[in-house]
Amino acid sequence: MKKTATFINTSRAETVDMNELIRYADENPTFNVGLDIDVENYKEILNEKRNNVVVTPHIVGVTKEAIKRMDVELANNIREYLKES
Repeated sequence: MKKTATFINTSRAETVDMNELIRYADENPTFNVGLDIDVENYKEILNEKRNNVVVTPHIVGVTKEAIKRMDVELANNIREYLKES
């Protein structure tokens, strides 16, 4: 990747070689990384502060609005299921 690129991973961390990604970010301070992952398995490589790496704990999509939409959709699905039964 270009040294000025931004890499954002919102899928499973295993889809990319995390060691190589962080090494590349360390070697290229203009390369930015955004990770929305379960950091538990990557504490060792993510334990130091980096200005070009941002990590969220794989809950970034869990907002009040998202939870409300999921609740409404679940209720609608249950209602439709009961109508059909």
